[in-house]
Amino acid sequence: MKYFHVIYNSSQKNFEGGIGFGFRTMSEGMPESYKQALYDNANQELFFIYKYGTYVYPSPSALFENRNKVLDFPNGYAFSLIKTNDGNSFYILERIIPVGFDYTYYLKNTPGRLGNYVVDCYIFPEIPSREVFEMLYENPGVSSNYFIPKSPVPDQGNEEMKALSLDSSSLLPMEDKPFTAGSLEKISDIAIELLFAYIESRKKGKKLIIKYPWKNTATLMADFMRLLPDNEIPNARFCTNYHYEGLQEAFQIICINEYYQYDVPTQSIFVDLGTGNTVSTKERDTYKGIIKNDIDANELDSVHRQVSWMLSSAYGMVADKTNATNRIIYSYCIDKSRFNVKELLENEEAIDVLKSYLSGNSKDSRLLTEQLCKLFMSCRSTADYTFMINSVNLLRSKGIDMSEVILSNKPNTTEYMLQSPETLAECIKRIGWTYLKEYVIKEEFEKHKEFAKEKALYDYWVELYQYFYSKSDLADKYNFVKSIFAIKLPAKTRDIVIDQQVDPQSQVGIYIDLINEYPDKVKGFYELLVKSIEKAKDTDTDFIKCFAGHISNPDFSKIFLMQFKRIKLTGDPLKMMKTLYGYIEKNESLKSDVVRSLHEISVYNAIYNSIKQNFKKYEKDEIIFSIKKYIQPLSTGIDKSKLLKWDILEAVIEENTDRIKDNFTEVYRLTVEMKYIEYYKKLFPDAVKKFTISDVVKDMKDIGLTESNMVKLALEIIPENKSYDYAVCIYKNFDHDFKFVYDYLTVNKVKHKEELLKKYYEKEYKSFAKKQKIKMFFSSIFSVFKRQKKS
Repeated sequence: MKYFHVIYNSSQKNFEGGIGFGFRTMSEGMPESYKQALYDNANQELFFIYKYGTYVYPSPSALFENRNKVLDFPNGYAFSLIKTNDGNSFYILERIIPVGFDYTYYLKNTPGRLGNYVVDCYIFPEIPSREVFEMLYENPGVSSNYFIPKSPVPDQGNEEMKALSLDSSSLLPMEDKPFTAGSLEKISDIAIELLFAYIESRKKGKKLIIKYPWKNTATLMADFMRLLPDNEIPNARFCTNYHYEGLQEAFQIICINEYYQYDVPTQSIFVDLGTGNTVSTKERDTYKGIIKNDIDANELDSVHRQVSWMLSSAYGMVADKTNATNRIIYSYCIDKSRFNVKELLENEEAIDVLKSYLSGNSKDSRLLTEQLCKLFMSCRSTADYTFMINSVNLLRSKGIDMSEVILSNKPNTTEYMLQSPETLAECIKRIGWTYLKEYVIKEEFEKHKEFAKEKALYDYWVELYQYFYSKSDLADKYNFVKSIFAIKLPAKTRDIVIDQQVDPQSQVGIYIDLINEYPDKVKGFYELLVKSIEKAKDTDTDFIKCFAGHISNPDFSKIFLMQFKRIKLTGDPLKMMKTLYGYIEKNESLKSDVVRSLHEISVYNAIYNSIKQNFKKYEKDEIIFSIKKYIQPLSTGIDKSKLLKWDILEAVIEENTDRIKDNFTEVYRLTVEMKYIEYYKKLFPDAVKKFTISDVVKDMKDIGLTESNMVKLALEIIPENKSYDYAVCIYKNFDHDFKFVYDYLTVNKVKHKEELLKKYYEKEYKSFAKKQKIKMFFSSIFSVFKRQKKS
């Protein structure tokens, strides 16, 4: 163990070249940052000033007469951590012992100034081992380190003190001596009591103050340090012969003695071990006998485990838990060689406790990881792997990190799964792919791509295929889809996979290529092509162009029919009719399909509407020719009612009244819609007979006739007894008021004037009639009055 040795005392010439107190010597090679930290602490008086409280020094002459009396001067020991200015730190174990006179005694052999003392320090860059504290017994073994001087008694024969006091001193050589005692006695019961007081202070986060006679304190602390596990040594910082008021942060255990002059700080745990005062705790009641028995049996390793357990964060977590949980968590945290992960996996309460423990001690997860991996490696069957993966899932669901376990066991789990397609299927069935896939090494699955063809895996294909196919396989969409069809998967599975990997527009292109490559299978691909088109929505693929070589193949008629339904009218409708018919006449099956679905084919509807709206732009003969040539032949062998609207359109354009006797209403309505005034006038006499006045007037207005033309047409065509009925209705439609119509009928001497006014202007007529009665009443009164006056 690496260490440095430092001595501080009053001498004729100290290490800095001065006289009096200072560093006398130190090990060669000690880092400058260590030296600076020691100088800083010497100035702060914490480690390098001797204090003795209420102890009363004898006079120099009295000590000179009885120099052994120096052995009654209280000495002290300290162990702590000191930080350096470069961010590092070191541990210090020291003894501070009074040696009576200053250096002049050894120079003149006369009693000099009292108050000299020697601080002997051992500096450790790393945590010192437990054996280092055997120095406190002041019973060094052969060749072991010891505190200098061995004897503090001032005497001219004390060569160690002479060497420390006179002249100057050279650096100490670097040494590697043990610290063990010459012999070890049984650990005292008082040390056991100190142990439980210390545990209580650590658990409550308070300083521990013990009172004990100074002459026995070093042995007590040596016994106590033997009881601590290695990882607790850094926390057990102590100081004996403590004579400061209040608490010092540098120490966890503060040992005061009979010469302490201040009140004991209340914010600490205090026990007077000299009077048998102890702490009363659950740990003491439970473990004191166990620890005493272990000490009697010289089983200090067991003591260390017990102490580690009582100081662990897990100890408090299992206080109210079952004995089984206590045993499992104790073995995990303390007696690690006895930990059995299978016992843990069967105890959910213990898992919950372990999760809480690991959340604050993540570094301690190594044991769990190692044992789980070991158990994983022992798996030989699907049942074994099911148990392990379910166990990992359970631990993970509790919040315990299982990433390393999963990563470490990918190779063996993948190897087992890939023994055969049947083995993989069984694993998926029992474990579920969601969890199993975490243990997959994809590169190994790609080497077993042939498994994808096996029926045993069809039910899991949607989840599996991306592991069997490489990125480049999936990127080659055409061959990927082609391979899917070769496997003959269930249709639902096949469609899901293709939809996952290929967008709808690309699917359209792939199915076109497949149909061209395998035209004999067009019927099988047709439904898939249709579905992909429906999903693509705005695809503008021209299937007639794509399959131009199959235009006469009846097997392709459904595809061509689908194209017909999707074609949009562009340009001249008459030319479009010719183009479409050119495809139809080459494929009788397509012709039948088109006729059956004619009302659904938007392009024909668009052609029909275009002609209907723009017929005046074309020569009548040209339109009629095109309808006869490219539309009427579609009715061959088919119910002619399918093409009725085309017949009616043809009749309107031809102004043919002979063909419309059975469909007058349809012809008339189409004529109005087309605003074909010339033909409308021919139909008008029959329309008057067939429809109501208001309907005919509305149609006349809709077709575009002016008010005057409407009245003129009505008066010319309709018999007199009814023609004025139309005239009044027309004027009403053009918002003429009652007076206008009244004057019109009056001027034309219409006999049934009142009847027409009452029919079309009922409200206004009633008001008019009422005024007329009043007028006539006053007129008759006036006439009577006039006659009487004459007489």
